[in-house]
Amino acid sequence: MDALDSTLISTSPHPPTVSTVLAPIHYIPDELLLEILSLTFHRWHWHPWRSLHLARVCKRWQTIVMSSAVFWPQISYDQGIQAAQTILRRNSGGSLIFDWDERDWGASKHAAERNAVVTMALAQIHRWKTFFFWGDIRPELFVEIRSKASSLEELLVDASPGISSPTQIITLGGGPPLSYLNLTDIAMDWSTSRLTGLRTLRLGSIHLGPSAAQLQAILSSSPFLETLHIENVRTEDSSVVQSSPIYLPLLTTIYLHLVPDQFLLLLVGDVQTYVCTSLRLDPIPFFPDSTRALSLASRVIQSASRMEVRYNETTRGTRVKIGPVDSGVGLSGDPGAHILFHNLRLDVVLFKILDMILAGGGDPEIHLSSLRPLTNALPLQLVVELKLNNVTDLSAPLIPFLEESTGQEWTGGLDFLHKLGLMVTKTGAP
Repeated sequence: MDALDSTLISTSPHPPTVSTVLAPIHYIPDELLLEILSLTFHRWHWHPWRSLHLARVCKRWQTIVMSSAVFWPQISYDQGIQAAQTILRRNSGGSLIFDWDERDWGASKHAAERNAVVTMALAQIHRWKTFFFWGDIRPELFVEIRSKASSLEELLVDASPGISSPTQIITLGGGPPLSYLNLTDIAMDWSTSRLTGLRTLRLGSIHLGPSAAQLQAILSSSPFLETLHIENVRTEDSSVVQSSPIYLPLLTTIYLHLVPDQFLLLLVGDVQTYVCTSLRLDPIPFFPDSTRALSLASRVIQSASRMEVRYNETTRGTRVKIGPVDSGVGLSGDPGAHILFHNLRLDVVLFKILDMILAGGGDPEIHLSSLRPLTNALPLQLVVELKLNNVTDLSAPLIPFLEESTGQEWTGGLDFLHKLGLMVTKTGAP
């Protein structure tokens, strides 16, 4: 950081004049060139060196970069005083990101200098558009945010587990709706009007999570939501909300793990999306229409090349895994689906999947396995590593289940399974 400070406070760089190779740039208006150059980095991952390198290309780029606030968007907790002063001088009126990360610091000889940077950043809190915080919660800091952060639209707070109180709550004052909210080990006032219009909602390890009614209100008022990730969240309100459709046409990532049953019932019963490419629901309690969870994964199921359906007789759980989504926690955004049903028969899940595959024209390879030997209640106990080239061998045990599930008589045998290239596998106890 010392070298960076020296560069930032030194005289402006002296780039060469524009070369003949860059001559066509002369014909691009300044406004358009500014937009093009600003696409060379993501504002969340900005570093002063990025702007300095752009400024050294030619004199015109230098003029644009050094005089435009967009190229100086972020103050960081670990920056030196001189670097922060330079950034604030070049960005004297635009929006700011303040990145406060204590994870790798703790007590240090630079604490006084970092506190000075915090003081400078807090003086500009009315300009904060984005606030990222990792560390021990300071109540006085969030009092300032509640009263003065009137421009905040993106908020990430990851409190130190074991240090911050699980009952601490963030309260926001007036301002625009948040588009990005990411909270870990800290709750907030879930009834605030600023939780409308979200594009990303991530909640983790929260003891005082929203009620199902509050979550329903948040989702219903965020039609452009793209990512929903809720993991290890509890709520004091166990009531179930009245069903009402929630249309989220841009929702591509759904991740619910270790959450209240009413959250899963709300999502499975009410949310409608058709572009989801990353899905985890674990576990889903039994209710009459619990297989509707598979509809959220319709795009994944109909485009899959391989999927695994596993039944555990001990827990009576049916697990559906499609693609590379692992069984470990912490994954979100990876393509694929991972759904765990409680108390739902394997054949019910399987036939629902087959219906969706037929409707979508897919051709996946399906592997069916159990952790313990299958009982007589399941029709596939005779199948061991069998590729269904001769479907008549399976007609007797499977057709009754097909007829029961569909309510119609099956007279054509199991040719449709053959067309799917269905692979059914039974495994013994590990």
